[in-house]
Amino acid sequence: MQCPACGQTIRVGSRLCPNCGVWLVDAAGQPVAPLPAANATVPPTTGPNVRVIIPPLSDLGSYGPPRAAQRVDKPAPTVARESVYPIADDFDEVTTLSARRKKPGYWTITLPNGDVELVTDRVVIGRQPEYVPALPTARLIPVADPSRSVSKNHACFSLTAGKLVVEDLGSTNGVIVTRPDGHEYDIGVGGRVELEDGAKVELGDVVVYIGRV
Repeated sequence: MQCPACGQTIRVGSRLCPNCGVWLVDAAGQPVAPLPAANATVPPTTGPNVRVIIPPLSDLGSYGPPRAAQRVDKPAPTVARESVYPIADDFDEVTTLSARRKKPGYWTITLPNGDVELVTDRVVIGRQPEYVPALPTARLIPVADPSRSVSKNHACFSLTAGKLVVEDLGSTNGVIVTRPDGHEYDIGVGGRVELEDGAKVELGDVVVYIGRV
């Protein structure tokens, strides 16, 4: 007896070909495919024209081939990537620094003629300021004063630990500071005081304004 699929000689009465594993009879004992004659040419076992018919398991009953374990790959769960908070189409990704976090870099003095002077060390303001031995690195800034109420070396503005301080240099008419809240006071001859952003400083009849940038 030969297997109709591979041509292997097998024992008569066998239900399964030991070579290719093809079932020869069904559960009722009926041949699955006609057996070839002894002198018949055994068809090839591979190739595009080979078609091996194996009865379904329901027809083979309890004598059928064991059911092969099937692997079922479950698709990976889809993770939602949307933001918890919806983002508008016109969303601007540029984040500005809050007012609390902003740190002004430099102190400025705005003169009566509109010029803005940057304070980087010491500045002496007067009608005709001259070199002061005690302040050798001070920058001299003259201001126009037709009424001559401003002394030659009237006041010095200097940086101390990042804070701007004004000091009277023994002027005739003194220095009056007005804070942003409107509080006004005279620092007195030779006095000095810390200034605030937005303060107004009167040097005689000349007024300068303090700012930060």
